[in-house]
Amino acid sequence: YPALIKPLIEEENQYSKGAGRVFAIQKARVTGKYVAFCEGDDYWTDPLKLQKQYDYLEAHPDCSLCATSGDWLNMKTGRVEKQGKVPADRDFTAEELITGRERPFMTVAVMVPAEVWLTLPTYRFPIGDYPLTIYAATRGTVHMLADVCCVYRWYAAGSWTARTDGDAKRVAISEKMIAALERFDESTGGRYAAPVQERIRSHRYTAAILRGDWAAVRSEELYPIYKSRDLLHRLSDRLRCRFPGLYKKLRHLIRK
Repeated sequence: YPALIKPLIEEENQYSKGAGRVFAIQKARVTGKYVAFCEGDDYWTDPLKLQKQYDYLEAHPDCSLCATSGDWLNMKTGRVEKQGKVPADRDFTAEELITGRERPFMTVAVMVPAEVWLTLPTYRFPIGDYPLTIYAATRGTVHMLADVCCVYRWYAAGSWTARTDGDAKRVAISEKMIAALERFDESTGGRYAAPVQERIRSHRYTAAILRGDWAAVRSEELYPIYKSRDLLHRLSDRLRCRFPGLYKKLRHLIRK
């Protein structure tokens, strides 16, 4: 289908060299009204996925992002995880999406007006779906369809989740997320300061646990997060922070 499928064939892969982000590579090629994404480790399962999202966006011009439900397939275990679905079509607020209390969809599930994607500011987040989602939420409504239309493969070989597995890498990601969230907060004039600070504290808590910094976990800023978690998660966090070797051995046994 040469009128529809227009491959970009590079003599030398620029993305793998860090010389070409997908946004930079594809920006000049976008000519349509909407943009949808299907990265190499994921796939669509409903032949009407794009049509359903197109119909919704056309009927709701105030909508700046429409996602579908999808399956999270854990490639380590072969199991489909619980994330990625809603029981009924619904909107999400900017506060829900910024804090991360709600993270129902992923890049493969998303369709946005091209104008939203093309004007996405450079916040320098270490991940791609989150900045697009929160930016879209500042531009209009964010809607999710209950129909399961795609599969997100978690820990697929070469995928982002596989390449970032490991405590040191996750600490580095949290630190980059904090810096990017601070830039987002500045760019929006502090309009979402409360949810931004909640998300920043969450990343500081994660980094403290992974670094084994129990003093930071017990600090006035982070201890309320620890206390708010259920007993099983508190035990897991404490074990992971104070006895990381034992934690990894137990985790391995449980997974087996």
